[in-house]
Amino acid sequence: MAEQASSPLPWTTIELPSRGVLYGGRLPDGAVQIRKSSMYEMQTVREAGGDGIGIAEKIFATFTKLPDGIKHEELLVTDRLALLIYQRVHNYGPMLTVNFLCKFCGKGNTSKVDMAADFNEQVAEPDLCEPFVVLLPDAKVPVGIRFRRGTDERMSLTRLKRKRLEAERSDRDEEKAANIDQTEALADMLVAINGEDVGSNALKRRDFARSISAADEVFLASAIDKAEPGIDMRVLKNCRTCSGENRVEVALTAEFFRPGAV
Repeated sequence: MAEQASSPLPWTTIELPSRGVLYGGRLPDGAVQIRKSSMYEMQTVREAGGDGIGIAEKIFATFTKLPDGIKHEELLVTDRLALLIYQRVHNYGPMLTVNFLCKFCGKGNTSKVDMAADFNEQVAEPDLCEPFVVLLPDAKVPVGIRFRRGTDERMSLTRLKRKRLEAERSDRDEEKAANIDQTEALADMLVAINGEDVGSNALKRRDFARSISAADEVFLASAIDKAEPGIDMRVLKNCRTCSGENRVEVALTAEFFRPGAV
C-alpha cells in the first residue's frame, strides 16, 4: 500500500463494484481500504476548496488506500463514485436528505434516502473485458468501447469549463456546450469502429461520435449502463402532495459530504 499520514483511526476493507476485473490483476477482488476522517482532516479538505473532482481527490488521497501499482485516477469513474459513497456511509452512516420537485404537480419535497438499502450495486461479471463490443442498430457497425476512468473525468471537466467560458464570451447557450462535451466524452470511450482500431485517432473517434443517430446514442448508452459495474444512485420517491412516484437522482451535494451542511 502507498504510504499515508499515520492516523489513530482504524482502516477497514471494502470491495468496489468492478471487483478488480478490469485492472489487469493490480486490484485483486477490487479490495480497497478506507477509514473514518477526523474533524480536523475534514475541515482541512473543506477549506482547501476546489471543484467536486478536486474534493474527491483529496478524500481519496487522505482516507483511502490502494495497492501499490495503481492510482486513484486509473479507477473506473463508477468505482470512484462507489468509493465516495462507501466513505460517506463509513463516516456518517447511510441516511441522506434529498430535495426534489415533483414532476407531476411541481411541488417541492424533502425526503430521506437510506444509501445502504435504496442504492443498487451492479457487480462486474467475472468475464467482463474491454473493449466492450456493441452493435449499433442504425449504423449497423460494431463499436468497441472502454469504460471511463478518473483521467477521463478530469479531462471532461476541463473541456466543459473551457467551453462554458467560450459560451459566456460569445453569448452562446451553455447547455449546448455541455451537449458538445457529452459527444466528446463518447468519442473518448471509442477504441474500435467496425473492427478498426481507432484508439490513437482522436479525429476519427470524434467524427464518428458526431455522426451516429440519436437512437444509436441512446442504444449505446443503455448497453454501457447495463454492462458497467457501479452503484445506481437513482431512487423512487413519492410526492407528499400528490403521491406521484418520482425517480430522483441523488447528487453529490454538501449534504452528501457532510450531513447538516448548509
